[in-house]
Amino acid sequence: MARPAQPPLWPGLGVSGRLALALGAVLLAAALIAKAGGSLGTTTTVQIGVTLLGAGVAAAALLAAPTPLRAWGVGTLALLGALTAWTALSTIWSVQPADSWLDASRAIAYFAAFAGAIGLARLFPRRAGAIVTAVLLATVTVCVVALVVKSFPVGFDSKEELARLRQPLDYWNALGLLGAFAVPAGLWVGARRAGAPGTRALAFPAIGLALVTVLLSYSRGALIALGVGLAFWFAVVPLRLRGLAVLLPSAAVAGGVSAYAFASDALSKDRAPLADRVGAGHTLALLLLLLVAVLLAAGVGIERYRERRPPTPRLRKRAGLVSLAAVAAAPFVVLAALALSSGGISGQATRAWHNFFSTNTSTSYGPERLKSIGTRRGSYWREAEKVWSGHKWVGAGSAGYATARKRFRKSSLDVQHAHGYVPQTAADLGIVGLAISLVLFGAWLAAAARAAGVRRRIRPGNLDPRRLPAVLGQTGRRLAGAARGWPGRLNATADRVAVRQPADGSRAALLTLLAVVVTFGAHSLIDWTWLVAGTALIALVCAGYVAGLGPPWVPGRDRSAPVRSRAAGAVAAVVVALVAAWAIWQPLRASHAGDAALASLSDGRTADALVQARAAHDRDPLALEPLFDLSTAADAAGDKAGAQRVLEQAVRLQPGNPESWRQLAAYQLNNLNQPTPAFAALRAALFLDPKNPAIQAELLDAYRRLPTRPVQPGAQPGKGVLGAIQRLGRPAKRNHKAG
Repeated sequence: MARPAQPPLWPGLGVSGRLALALGAVLLAAALIAKAGGSLGTTTTVQIGVTLLGAGVAAAALLAAPTPLRAWGVGTLALLGALTAWTALSTIWSVQPADSWLDASRAIAYFAAFAGAIGLARLFPRRAGAIVTAVLLATVTVCVVALVVKSFPVGFDSKEELARLRQPLDYWNALGLLGAFAVPAGLWVGARRAGAPGTRALAFPAIGLALVTVLLSYSRGALIALGVGLAFWFAVVPLRLRGLAVLLPSAAVAGGVSAYAFASDALSKDRAPLADRVGAGHTLALLLLLLVAVLLAAGVGIERYRERRPPTPRLRKRAGLVSLAAVAAAPFVVLAALALSSGGISGQATRAWHNFFSTNTSTSYGPERLKSIGTRRGSYWREAEKVWSGHKWVGAGSAGYATARKRFRKSSLDVQHAHGYVPQTAADLGIVGLAISLVLFGAWLAAAARAAGVRRRIRPGNLDPRRLPAVLGQTGRRLAGAARGWPGRLNATADRVAVRQPADGSRAALLTLLAVVVTFGAHSLIDWTWLVAGTALIALVCAGYVAGLGPPWVPGRDRSAPVRSRAAGAVAAVVVALVAAWAIWQPLRASHAGDAALASLSDGRTADALVQARAAHDRDPLALEPLFDLSTAADAAGDKAGAQRVLEQAVRLQPGNPESWRQLAAYQLNNLNQPTPAFAALRAALFLDPKNPAIQAELLDAYRRLPTRPVQPGAQPGKGVLGAIQRLGRPAKRNHKAG
């Protein structure tokens, strides 16, 4: 009897392969170009590209994809559009409208990415595996780049002082989260029954490299998110035994390599000598090559063993029960460890609460950070609550937290984000923004449940009262089976949670996409990586693709919408995207014009500087920097009154921003020799940012130069800088000359 033909070790690329490569390249480029979002130029480039590409895919879906029975995902997309519109609308009342404009640009790009992902679901409804593969390709490539940079410091980061892994994204938590994304994606690639054996074997070293990246980033949030994502994957994806066979050897080898890096001072200590880092980095590179070789060999061996001796149904059931029991037992293990530690559960909880909300908490950037509970997030959340309390319904404006928190901060540390989606949204967009986000979350959950086949249709026949005895009898039999013992109940729970038919293919890939989104959601609750394009776009593509799929039991139908309506929708999408891209581009154009104005001033071309500064203001009328440049140019032209009027215009534009008051005061004090109005402006700046040491020093300087010190008779000195000013002024009974 002829033996059945074995699948090729490395098959050729099909539609799924080409889709995975194209989408993976886009996600990788977005992550490497935008990095952590610190550069306006690269961020604008990615946002414009994502907006145009997402609109293009959506337009192609409108033209070419079959019309489904229902417009799956459109409701979720509409709610995301409502959140985007509210973000853009908040520029009207924002304390920092220029930052709100930038944040609205980000929201528009995310909306386009979500719409494009729905378009992918229309064009390729059975290609969820290609989306997972694209996520794996993009994330593992970033991890490889990060480890190469770490291993060869002379060629890449010879000036890097921190041992914590953060390149090529410039942010360790975002890099750790990308590594966390790769693990569930790699589990699906390695655990699926379909596909080439060589492809499945490659998942082993891919997961190993991702785990090393997560550990060397020292990101506790990424580890927590990875744990949540893995728990979700093993709970809902019915490939538990195969998944454990992929995860356990990968985690063991990755743990060994990470242990070496933790023990090496040249790799784990900050500001290590470059010569030491070079030698240790080369050793790390050899260990990483060994990791790839060992795990690849293990993957090939495990795949061959699976083909010769496939696991029995009994072994699969036991593996499922063990994995579920491990997930259920994890909280009890944590509680037991806390109970045996010094102080017990109550002492550890009190310590964790104090450290979480302390403003003086300092944590190491080394491996010991992973076992530390110290953080400043609690103080950021408290500041966000104070900002929200002053703008409960509409917030301080999108991205206004960074400016509004300065009034309430307890230290001089500058923080741009609240490190958590809920406190950040509450501070920026108020109750309305939170409500839209909550409804959006519920709509996406319903869409995900529908696509995964969890929600069943209620048919009129099921409501027939004559079926009640049969339903009660079936329920009784289920209860009797569950009462036979805990294994039976756990197995019934596993069957209800995991959709077992089919156990492989597109449904398992779809559930893996959900695991990626769950990982991102868990991390977004404790960090601000939803603002990082490299991490957020991956989650949006996965979430949009899932939302765009209809129920698995409802087929689509051929084109039914008229060609004219399809063409009109596609043209409208492209036109809206072009207008949005133009709006996204304007702050960058204004920045370039401002740089040109400063260059003209340095060359003595004052007239050119005035024209360029006015052009910068016209392009971005909400920003302060063009007005500051225009004031500088006007002063250079000899128009001091005009320069002051421009700075007063900046104060009217952003009265809640201490920087506008500070710039006005600096010009009045140093250029116009007017300490009295400068002192008043600096008092306003100090009220908005009382912990700013530069404003404190400038206020004291303006006070000393006042003609008459403004201290009322009998007034008691207060605390802080104002108290110091009052104490300086109490014995002063005579007038002092200005300047």
